[in-house]
Amino acid sequence: TGIVHGINFNPNGVEFTLIDPTDGIKVFDADENFGYTLQEGDSILVSGVIDQFMGMVEIYPISIEYVSSGHPLEVPTTLSVLGEENESHMVRLVCFELVDATQWTSSGSGFDVDITNGTDTAVMHIDLNTDIFSQDPPAGHFTVVGIGGQMDESNPYDSAYHFWPRSMSDYSDEVIAAFLAPSDIVFNDNGASVPFVNQSVGATEYSWDFGDGSSSFEFSPTHTYSYSYLSGITDAYITLSIASSLGCKDQSEISIPVIYSSIEEAMSTNISVYPNPTSEYLHVRSADIIREIRVL
Repeated sequence: TGIVHGINFNPNGVEFTLIDPTDGIKVFDADENFGYTLQEGDSILVSGVIDQFMGMVEIYPISIEYVSSGHPLEVPTTLSVLGEENESHMVRLVCFELVDATQWTSSGSGFDVDITNGTDTAVMHIDLNTDIFSQDPPAGHFTVVGIGGQMDESNPYDSAYHFWPRSMSDYSDEVIAAFLAPSDIVFNDNGASVPFVNQSVGATEYSWDFGDGSSSFEFSPTHTYSYSYLSGITDAYITLSIASSLGCKDQSEISIPVIYSSIEEAMSTNISVYPNPTSEYLHVRSADIIREIRVL
């Protein structure tokens, strides 16, 4: 007897987790539901045979009896490394991100993706029957809840632990660093003033690195670059680092091409240069003798 956790991961039969005060176990049958329509939070009585599949302890039902509904679920254990003790229990991983977004294939009956907090790596299984399956891969860092499991092909069955999120509601506390910037930094002999628009999600702290040794903790700063800095580079690199109230961090970096597009006419008021800007022909007209022209 226990409380139902999770969705039915096998609509042709049953596949869910049953948790009581002593432990948890997977309930599985490939093609029979025993007249029971699953509802998370139900209390049920299962009779059957205990066995294991690829290290995962399971009960293969002979009968399933509904008892009552509306029971509280197990409080997830916050961790960063999955083990045997987490099998068929609720787990919570805080401030993780995808290792490789190309693993998010949305194909087959389900797929595995590696996630990391920068130190530890865990395997997250996305099942076909969840509303997560057809979604785009999550961006930035996030907190995710799921049910611990195992898929180990060989004895002594002490590895290949993973966890199964149940729905999109298992994702929370997204921390995503993002910002808008001009497509080019166009500067003149006075440098350039460049605005940045912060589009980050879930952060309470912001730290900007403008690439020229300057920084800012403003939400959406405007930064003034000097001529001496911009004239020596072809691209400016800007980094936004953010942090949430939970200490979860994320970072975004972009490069912006630098373009000099101004002509000073301070040498002589009798010199005109046009058109400005130009892409093909540049005309120079002067009442004075021109000894040399340099175009940089």
